[in-house]
Amino acid sequence: MRVSQLVCVTSATVLLLAPVAVRAGDVLLQGDDPLAVASVDPIRPSIAAEDAATGGLDAGLPGDTSYYRLSVEPVGKRFYQTPDALMIYIDTTDVQGDLHIELGIYRSRYGSRNGEVCWDGTKILDVDAYGGEDLRVETLTHTLTPGAGIHELRVADLPGEPTYLLIDAIRLSADGDITLVDADGLPIALESPSLDPTMAERVGAELDALPDLASFGGKTRWQASETFPVRQFSAPAAFDGDAEDGDYWAGGTPAPHAIVAEYPEAITFDACRVQWLGDNRAVRYGLEAWNGERWDLVYHDPHNLREHPIYVFPPVTTDRIRFTMYELTGQNRILLRAFQLYLREGDAP
Repeated sequence: MRVSQLVCVTSATVLLLAPVAVRAGDVLLQGDDPLAVASVDPIRPSIAAEDAATGGLDAGLPGDTSYYRLSVEPVGKRFYQTPDALMIYIDTTDVQGDLHIELGIYRSRYGSRNGEVCWDGTKILDVDAYGGEDLRVETLTHTLTPGAGIHELRVADLPGEPTYLLIDAIRLSADGDITLVDADGLPIALESPSLDPTMAERVGAELDALPDLASFGGKTRWQASETFPVRQFSAPAAFDGDAEDGDYWAGGTPAPHAIVAEYPEAITFDACRVQWLGDNRAVRYGLEAWNGERWDLVYHDPHNLREHPIYVFPPVTTDRIRFTMYELTGQNRILLRAFQLYLREGDAP
C-alpha cells in the first residue's frame, strides 16, 4: 500500500512497536502487498501478476501488474490458497465530508461475476470481474458520508462460480485524514525497516566476509515453538551458518512461531540477515534481545516482501535472543533457510 509519497504500510493484528498512525487524504492499496489488507480467512491473500493487469489506479507504480485473487468456491481454492474476502478497517474520525472509494478490477477469463463490496456490512457495489478474452482493468467507484468512527470495508467473492474475484488496487480519498487501523482499532505500523535492494546488495557482500554470530555451537541452548524431528528440517538448521547447504527450518503449522537461543557467552551484533525459502516467508516478525530482566526490541518488520532482507541497527550485546514470526505467507508455515547475526563495526568482545 502506498500513502502520499509511496510510503509502504501494513495492517497487523498484533504490534510489537508502539502504534504509529498513518494518515493521509489519499490512500492506495496495491495488489503486491500481502499485508495491506487483512483477510477474513486465515490464509493470506493469494497474489499473482500479469502484464494484462497493468494500468488502472496504480498505473506506472511498482507492483502495477500485481493483483489479489479471491475465491469462495472449493474448485477455485483447489488451485490457489485464496481467502474468501479482503477487509480493511478505516478510522474516519478526522475525515470531513465524503469518502470516495475506488476499486480496480482485473477482468479476465477466470474472473468471477459474483463479487461485492460492503461498508459496515451493507452492500455498496456489485463486482463483475469476468472479461472473457478481453483482458483489462476497470475501476468501480462509490461515494459515501462515513461519519466519525472505525468502519469496515469488505471485498468478497460470493458462491456461484468456481472462479476468482481479481482485485487490482483500492484507493480511498477524502478531505481530512484517513487512518488505517488493525482489527483491534490500533493504527497500523510503518514500512519495513529492511535495507533497500541496492544497499542490501552492498551490505550483504560485507556480511559474507564476516562470521555468523547467530550460529549454534555445541553449548548453545535453544527452544522453538515447533521443530521437525529430522535434523535437516529442524529449527537449528536455520542457525548453522550456511544458507546454501539445502537444509532449513520447516514448520508445519500456521503462525505465530518463535525460537529462543541462549549462547554460552554474550555476543555483540549490529546487523541481521534473514533468508527465507522463496515466497514461503514470514511477512511480519521481530527480533528481541534479553537485557537480564526483560526482552528489548531490536527490530520489528511489519511488512516484509523480500526473500533475503537485511537489517542494521545500533550494536546489541546479549547472551539470549528471541525471533518471533507473527504472519506467514506462501504455504503458511515456516520455511527459513538461515537466520544470521553479524558485527559490522569494530570487533565482538
